[in-house]
Amino acid sequence: MIHGWMSGYGAGWSIREALLLNGTNRQYNFISVDWSVYARSKFYISSQRKCSKVGKIVAEFIDWLHDETNLSFDSLAIYGSSLGAHVAGFAGKNVKRGKVQTIVGFDPAMPLFRYDQREKRLCSSDAVYVETIQTNGGFLGFFEPIGKAAFYPNGGKSQPGCDGYFFCSHGRSLEYFAEALLQEKNNRFFAVECSDLESMQNAACGGRKTRVRLGDPNNVKKAKGIYYLPTNSQPPYSIIKTL
Repeated sequence: MIHGWMSGYGAGWSIREALLLNGTNRQYNFISVDWSVYARSKFYISSQRKCSKVGKIVAEFIDWLHDETNLSFDSLAIYGSSLGAHVAGFAGKNVKRGKVQTIVGFDPAMPLFRYDQREKRLCSSDAVYVETIQTNGGFLGFFEPIGKAAFYPNGGKSQPGCDGYFFCSHGRSLEYFAEALLQEKNNRFFAVECSDLESMQNAACGGRKTRVRLGDPNNVKKAKGIYYLPTNSQPPYSIIKTL
């Protein structure tokens, strides 16, 4: 788990708690990456410029885990929030012992990154499966789809209950995902597949839910493209709603 700007290693512990408490009896090794020495710079640009360096260090650590502890790349997931999503991407780009199975980017940071420079940001080829949850697109996060599967809760720009506050919408992606993990067997974050961003924004994606759900560990086998889903304005966020 890789935190974002002005944050620390504890920022993703909602994900940790959800994994440990979801009742599936799976076992996990949960590792928090603490790059706060760079991420807590008051100048965003200073932190942004360190993403590649930190990603390479994470990649070296993953390769070491593979060599020394028989870490399986097939069961490896890297989670990254905001700037941390791009750190995750650089980690995926730089591992040498295998291919990361899954990267999940929580509202990948947009300022100072360019959509047409895939080599300098998280992109869909950084892992076997890259999922993005884009909740403040065009402001603090990317609006363009940059994962193999890109989920756009409530249209992807602002979130209900945040009253236009960018940081609230930006961070809501983590909360949605944690709830989805915690509910795994009863996950109600059903998504609708959309042909393009315009239809997604207008919630005009055919009106039929799919078998794809945000946060479903089986998405690696079945999710691809752009997905819209509605949420409540407060927990529990997941809803069953006819679109």
